[in-house]
Amino acid sequence: MKPQINHAHKEMTLDEIRHALNARLIGDGSLIVHRIVEPLDATSNHDLALALQPGFLELMEKSNSRVAVVTEELDIPADLLDAALVVSRPRHALAILTQLFARKQENAPGIHPSAVVDPSATVAASASIGALSFIGANVVIEENVQIMPNVTIAAGSKIGAGSLLHSGVRIGEDTIVGERAIIHGNACIGADGFSFATPEAGSVESAKSTKEVAQTNKNIARIHSLGAVILEDEVEVGACTTIDRATIGRTIVRRGTKIDNLVMIAHNTDLGQDCLIAGQTGISGSCRIGNRVVMGGQVGVADNLSIGDDVVLAAATGVARNVPEKMFMVGTPALPYSEAVSRYKAIGRLKRLFKDVFALGKRVSMIEKQLQK
Repeated sequence: MKPQINHAHKEMTLDEIRHALNARLIGDGSLIVHRIVEPLDATSNHDLALALQPGFLELMEKSNSRVAVVTEELDIPADLLDAALVVSRPRHALAILTQLFARKQENAPGIHPSAVVDPSATVAASASIGALSFIGANVVIEENVQIMPNVTIAAGSKIGAGSLLHSGVRIGEDTIVGERAIIHGNACIGADGFSFATPEAGSVESAKSTKEVAQTNKNIARIHSLGAVILEDEVEVGACTTIDRATIGRTIVRRGTKIDNLVMIAHNTDLGQDCLIAGQTGISGSCRIGNRVVMGGQVGVADNLSIGDDVVLAAATGVARNVPEKMFMVGTPALPYSEAVSRYKAIGRLKRLFKDVFALGKRVSMIEKQLQK
């Protein structure tokens, strides 16, 4: 027996959903929808099936629902559905639908008896502090903040109104989290940066200057991080992501930026507005990242670099120099897309080139032998 997926249960009319999606309605808008599902997970006609890809429309023939969200490109058989919502941007429609049907956090306002809250902290009456959480000295928790169990917020930090911190989040000293931010499980915001120095020039300095490792690292001294982290409004931080505090000033993630799981953002970096940073990306210290920059998974950015607005970095791109605005970069070292494609094509022709050169060498050798006779 196929296990049932228990999505959040709501009650909305198809016409209400149409209005939220700005979609075109086919059929009866008064039909009641309880949840959104994939076609084969539907158990009744109150399930709104998502047929947003061509293959999913075929699954509707086997579905227990005859109500679906479809794209404009799909040719819907007349007898397949009782009603449909037609959308032009399926992923954007999915964003709206999942927001409409999301399971809301249901923690009641107040402080759980097992939580530890320093007497000097300020906690709004509408905020919720979960079990076994720790709130340090002079922390400010604003209205409607939801703090799940086992969260640590260190001294001097501020959590903006309407923000949500999932279980296991660690907030370091003097961190500022803006309004309506979301921080997922086990993210660490405000740990010390990776900053060290040696009394004499070490291996890295000699490698950079002479391209050889002529020195060794001795008596490594720790550079303490005395700065802070600022997450502006509506930032989202994925699970197990780390954002290090600045050495003296601030590490900043600006408004609306979304960061995936397992991302590393180092000290002193300034990450612009509305950026999208995919998993396993690493941004080194003191970088300046523009607005609306997109980084695919496993992107690496070297330290002290500047990346302009609207840059797109494909997955696994390694950035070792500054990138101007509106560039699409791929590969390691990062190259503009057109240049990278040209190089890849050239590499693909090497086998044939070697074969031709080998054949040419044999012909030259034969001609030389004939001339020597």
